[in-house]
Amino acid sequence: MKKWTKAIALTLMLGTSYTVAPPLHTFASSYDNGRYEWNQNQNDNLYNGDMGDYGYSYGGSQQETTNNNQEAAGGQDDNSGAAWVQKADTVIAKGNKFLGRPYQFGAEYGQTNEFDCSSFTKTVYNGLVDLPRSSAEQAGIGQWVAKSDLRKGDLVFFKTKGSSSNKVTHVAIYVGNGTLLHTYGEGGVRYTDMNTGSWNERYVTARRVLN
Repeated sequence: MKKWTKAIALTLMLGTSYTVAPPLHTFASSYDNGRYEWNQNQNDNLYNGDMGDYGYSYGGSQQETTNNNQEAAGGQDDNSGAAWVQKADTVIAKGNKFLGRPYQFGAEYGQTNEFDCSSFTKTVYNGLVDLPRSSAEQAGIGQWVAKSDLRKGDLVFFKTKGSSSNKVTHVAIYVGNGTLLHTYGEGGVRYTDMNTGSWNERYVTARRVLN
Protein backbone atom coordinates (compact mmCIF):
# COMPACT_ATOMS: atom_id res chain seq x y z
CA MET A 1 0.00 0.00 0.00
CA LYS A 2 1.31 3.40 -0.91
CA LYS A 3 1.98 5.51 2.17
CA TRP A 4 1.83 9.26 2.10
CA THR A 5 4.93 11.02 3.29
CA LYS A 6 4.11 14.35 1.81
CA ALA A 7 1.09 16.60 2.05
CA ILE A 8 -0.67 17.99 -0.98
CA ALA A 9 -0.19 21.74 -1.20
CA LEU A 10 -3.21 23.55 -2.55
CA THR A 11 -3.59 27.20 -3.53
CA LEU A 12 -7.00 28.84 -3.34
CA MET A 13 -8.26 31.25 -5.97
CA LEU A 14 -7.80 34.12 -3.51
CA GLY A 15 -4.12 33.40 -3.35
CA THR A 16 -4.10 31.92 0.16
CA SER A 17 -1.86 28.87 0.42
CA TYR A 18 -2.39 26.08 2.90
CA THR A 19 -1.60 22.41 3.19
CA VAL A 20 -3.89 19.41 3.51
CA ALA A 21 -2.52 15.96 4.30
CA PRO A 22 -4.61 13.19 2.77
CA PRO A 23 -5.27 10.45 5.32
CA LEU A 24 -3.45 7.16 5.21
CA HIS A 25 -5.68 4.74 3.41
CA THR A 26 -5.68 1.87 5.87
CA PHE A 27 -9.47 2.08 5.96
CA ALA A 28 -9.97 1.48 2.27
CA SER A 29 -10.19 -2.29 2.08
CA SER A 30 -12.42 -2.80 5.09
CA TYR A 31 -14.56 0.17 4.18
CA ASP A 32 -15.03 -1.13 0.66
CA ASN A 33 -16.09 -4.40 2.22
CA GLY A 34 -18.53 -2.48 4.35
CA ARG A 35 -20.00 -0.82 1.28
CA TYR A 36 -20.30 -4.20 -0.34
CA GLU A 37 -22.13 -5.53 2.71
CA TRP A 38 -24.54 -2.62 2.41
CA ASN A 39 -25.13 -3.63 -1.19
CA GLN A 40 -25.78 -7.21 -0.13
CA ASN A 41 -28.28 -5.84 2.37
CA GLN A 42 -30.10 -4.25 -0.58
CA ASN A 43 -29.08 -0.70 0.18
CA ASP A 44 -28.13 -0.45 -3.48
CA ASN A 45 -28.77 3.26 -3.76
CA LEU A 46 -26.07 4.13 -1.25
CA TYR A 47 -23.55 1.73 -2.74
CA ASN A 48 -24.16 2.58 -6.38
CA GLY A 49 -23.86 6.15 -5.31
CA ASP A 50 -25.28 8.17 -8.15
CA MET A 51 -28.63 9.29 -9.43
CA GLY A 52 -29.52 8.09 -12.91
CA ASP A 53 -26.69 5.62 -13.34
CA TYR A 54 -28.69 2.45 -13.58
CA GLY A 55 -28.79 0.74 -16.94
CA TYR A 56 -25.71 2.51 -18.24
CA SER A 57 -22.94 0.27 -19.48
CA TYR A 58 -19.62 1.63 -20.60
CA GLY A 59 -18.26 -0.67 -23.27
CA GLY A 60 -15.29 1.26 -24.60
CA SER A 61 -13.07 0.05 -27.41
CA GLN A 62 -11.09 -3.16 -27.41
CA GLN A 63 -7.90 -1.13 -27.34
CA GLU A 64 -9.13 0.89 -24.38
CA THR A 65 -10.03 -2.28 -22.49
CA THR A 66 -6.55 -3.64 -23.18
CA ASN A 67 -4.97 -0.42 -21.99
CA ASN A 68 -7.05 -0.41 -18.82
CA ASN A 69 -5.95 -3.94 -18.00
CA GLN A 70 -2.29 -3.32 -18.68
CA GLU A 71 -1.61 0.17 -17.37
CA ALA A 72 -0.86 0.97 -13.74
CA ALA A 73 -2.14 4.17 -12.23
CA GLY A 74 0.48 6.84 -11.97
CA GLY A 75 -0.40 9.67 -14.23
CA GLN A 76 1.45 12.68 -15.52
CA ASP A 77 1.45 16.31 -14.47
CA ASP A 78 3.39 17.98 -17.28
CA ASN A 79 3.16 21.45 -18.85
CA SER A 80 3.13 23.18 -15.49
CA GLY A 81 2.45 26.55 -17.06
CA ALA A 82 -0.45 25.40 -19.24
CA ALA A 83 -3.98 26.75 -18.82
CA TRP A 84 -5.32 23.33 -17.83
CA VAL A 85 -3.00 23.31 -14.79
CA GLN A 86 -4.54 26.50 -13.44
CA LYS A 87 -8.02 25.12 -14.07
CA ALA A 88 -7.18 21.84 -12.34
CA ASP A 89 -5.76 23.69 -9.34
CA THR A 90 -8.95 25.72 -9.15
CA VAL A 91 -11.10 22.57 -9.20
CA ILE A 92 -9.01 20.87 -6.51
CA ALA A 93 -8.93 23.95 -4.28
CA LYS A 94 -12.70 24.33 -4.57
CA GLY A 95 -13.24 20.64 -3.84
CA ASN A 96 -10.93 20.86 -0.86
CA LYS A 97 -13.25 23.36 0.78
CA PHE A 98 -15.80 20.56 1.10
CA LEU A 99 -13.56 17.92 2.71
CA GLY A 100 -15.64 15.94 5.20
CA ARG A 101 -18.95 17.22 3.81
CA PRO A 102 -21.50 14.35 4.14
CA TYR A 103 -22.39 11.96 1.34
CA GLN A 104 -26.06 11.62 0.40
CA PHE A 105 -27.36 9.57 -2.50
CA GLY A 106 -29.37 11.74 -4.88
CA ALA A 107 -28.23 14.96 -3.20
CA GLU A 108 -29.83 18.01 -4.77
CA TYR A 109 -27.47 19.85 -7.06
CA GLY A 110 -27.04 23.52 -6.22
CA GLN A 111 -26.70 23.15 -2.46
CA THR A 112 -23.42 22.28 -0.76
CA ASN A 113 -24.52 20.79 2.56
CA GLU A 114 -24.17 17.26 1.17
CA PHE A 115 -23.18 15.59 -2.09
CA ASP A 116 -23.29 12.39 -4.04
CA CYS A 117 -20.32 11.65 -6.28
CA SER A 118 -21.57 13.39 -9.41
CA SER A 119 -23.19 16.38 -7.72
CA PHE A 120 -19.79 16.95 -6.10
CA THR A 121 -17.91 16.90 -9.42
CA LYS A 122 -20.58 19.01 -11.11
CA THR A 123 -20.30 21.56 -8.30
CA VAL A 124 -16.52 21.91 -8.25
CA TYR A 125 -16.17 22.03 -12.05
CA ASN A 126 -18.95 24.62 -12.34
CA GLY A 127 -17.69 27.75 -14.07
CA LEU A 128 -15.09 25.79 -16.03
CA VAL A 129 -17.06 22.85 -17.45
CA ASP A 130 -20.82 22.34 -17.46
CA LEU A 131 -20.93 18.68 -16.44
CA PRO A 132 -24.09 16.56 -16.74
CA ARG A 133 -25.77 15.48 -13.50
CA SER A 134 -24.96 11.75 -13.32
CA SER A 135 -21.66 9.89 -13.40
CA ALA A 136 -22.95 7.84 -16.34
CA GLU A 137 -23.50 10.99 -18.38
CA GLN A 138 -20.21 12.51 -17.24
CA ALA A 139 -18.41 9.41 -18.55
CA GLY A 140 -19.57 10.33 -22.04
CA ILE A 141 -18.08 13.81 -22.34
CA GLY A 142 -14.57 15.11 -22.86
CA GLN A 143 -11.71 13.11 -24.30
CA TRP A 144 -10.82 9.53 -23.35
CA VAL A 145 -7.45 9.30 -21.61
CA ALA A 146 -5.35 6.21 -20.84
CA LYS A 147 -4.90 5.26 -17.22
CA SER A 148 -1.14 5.73 -17.49
CA ASP A 149 -1.62 9.29 -18.82
CA LEU A 150 -3.91 10.59 -16.08
CA ARG A 151 -3.21 14.13 -14.96
CA LYS A 152 -4.79 16.29 -12.27
CA GLY A 153 -8.26 17.48 -13.17
CA ASP A 154 -9.20 14.35 -15.13
CA LEU A 155 -12.41 12.55 -14.21
CA VAL A 156 -12.04 8.87 -13.29
CA PHE A 157 -14.94 6.40 -13.43
CA PHE A 158 -15.60 3.16 -11.58
CA LYS A 159 -18.04 0.27 -11.57
CA THR A 160 -19.66 -1.45 -8.60
CA LYS A 161 -17.40 -3.80 -6.67
CA GLY A 162 -17.73 -7.36 -7.92
CA SER A 163 -19.71 -6.35 -11.01
CA SER A 164 -19.07 -8.33 -14.21
CA SER A 165 -20.16 -5.37 -16.34
CA ASN A 166 -18.53 -2.01 -16.90
CA LYS A 167 -21.58 -0.03 -15.83
CA VAL A 168 -20.32 3.26 -14.42
CA THR A 169 -21.57 3.89 -10.88
CA HIS A 170 -19.00 6.30 -9.46
CA VAL A 171 -16.95 9.32 -10.51
CA ALA A 172 -13.88 10.86 -8.87
CA ILE A 173 -11.41 13.66 -9.58
CA TYR A 174 -7.81 12.67 -10.23
CA VAL A 175 -5.44 14.99 -8.32
CA GLY A 176 -2.11 13.36 -9.18
CA ASN A 177 0.18 10.70 -7.70
CA GLY A 178 -2.51 8.02 -7.91
CA THR A 179 -4.86 9.99 -5.67
CA LEU A 180 -8.59 10.69 -6.00
CA LEU A 181 -10.76 13.45 -4.57
CA HIS A 182 -14.37 12.30 -4.33
CA THR A 183 -17.26 11.43 -2.03
CA TYR A 184 -18.94 8.21 -0.98
CA GLY A 185 -20.49 6.64 2.11
CA GLU A 186 -19.64 7.52 5.69
CA GLY A 187 -16.99 10.21 5.80
CA GLY A 188 -18.18 12.02 2.70
CA VAL A 189 -15.70 14.09 0.68
CA ARG A 190 -12.16 12.72 1.02
CA TYR A 191 -8.89 11.76 -0.64
CA THR A 192 -8.34 8.12 -1.60
CA ASP A 193 -5.37 6.24 -3.01
CA MET A 194 -6.81 4.59 -6.12
CA ASN A 195 -4.35 1.71 -5.78
CA THR A 196 -5.83 0.63 -2.44
CA GLY A 197 -8.90 -1.43 -1.64
CA SER A 198 -11.04 -2.35 -4.64
CA TRP A 199 -10.60 0.88 -6.59
CA ASN A 200 -8.03 -0.48 -9.02
CA GLU A 201 -10.15 -3.48 -10.01
CA ARG A 202 -13.26 -1.31 -10.31
CA TYR A 203 -11.62 1.18 -12.68
CA VAL A 204 -13.57 1.59 -15.94
CA THR A 205 -12.36 4.69 -17.80
CA ALA A 206 -11.20 8.29 -17.50
CA ARG A 207 -12.11 11.47 -19.35
CA ARG A 208 -10.19 14.70 -19.84
CA VAL A 209 -12.48 17.71 -19.55
CA LEU A 210 -9.94 20.48 -18.81
CA ASN A 211 -7.79 21.82 -21.64
